[in-house]
Amino acid sequence: MPTLRVIDPLRARRQRWTVIGIWFATVVLAYVVGRYVMIPDAGGLSAQLDEARATLSSTRDRLADVEQRLAVVERAEQIARLANENVQSALASKDSEIASLRRDRALYDRLIGPDAVRQGLAVFELELRPATDGSVGFIATLTQTRDVRSGSKGRLTVAVDGQRGGQLERLDWPQLAAAGEEGGIDYDFRYFQRLEGRFMLPDGFQPHTVRVNLKGSGDDAVERSWSWEQVVKQGVE
Repeated sequence: MPTLRVIDPLRARRQRWTVIGIWFATVVLAYVVGRYVMIPDAGGLSAQLDEARATLSSTRDRLADVEQRLAVVERAEQIARLANENVQSALASKDSEIASLRRDRALYDRLIGPDAVRQGLAVFELELRPATDGSVGFIATLTQTRDVRSGSKGRLTVAVDGQRGGQLERLDWPQLAAAGEEGGIDYDFRYFQRLEGRFMLPDGFQPHTVRVNLKGSGDDAVERSWSWEQVVKQGVE
C-alpha cells in the first residue's frame, strides 16, 4: 500500500533558505578566494590596465601628429624637387639659348665680321635630330661670301657611313631619302641658308660618320664630314 508523506511547509521553507544561503556563501567565498588568494594584486592590475589604456591613447595622438608632420615634410620635399627640376630645365634652356647665340655670332663674324674673309661655298654647321620613329631630321647651315651678287644655287645630299651585320657600309642619299627627294634638296642663297630635311636609316644599321655634299650649278662641289656623335643633338624629337 502507498505510504503517505506529510510535508511540513515550515521545514521546506527552512530548507530552501538554507540552500540559498549556502549558494550565496559559495559565491562570496569564490570572490574572496579569487580576489585575495588567486589574484591578490587585482586592484594593481586594474590600475595598470587603466594606465596602459591612457598611454596607448597618448601614443596614438603622438603617432597621428607625427604622421601629419611627415605628410607636410613629404609635400615640402615634392615641392622642392619640382622647383629644382624647373630650375634645371630653365638652366638647360638658357644654356641651349646661349649656345645658339654663340653659333649665330660665329656665323655672322664669319660672314660680315671685321675679320671676315670672302669664302666660297661651305657647310658651316650640321645638326642631327633622331626621332622616335627611326628617322633622322637634320639642319645644315650653308655659307658663302665670295660671290654675293649671283649667290649660290645647287642641291644638298647626305651620306652616312656605318656598320650593318658586322660589315662596313655607306648609305648614299638615294638610299636614305624619302620618295621624291632622291635628287637632293635645293638651296639658293647669297650669304647663308639653313636647310632642313629628313632621312631614314635602315634597321640594324649603326652609323658612325655623316657626310654633307653640295653640288652647285657650276663647278662648285663641297663635302664635309662629322662623326655621328659630334652632330647628334641630345634627346629625340
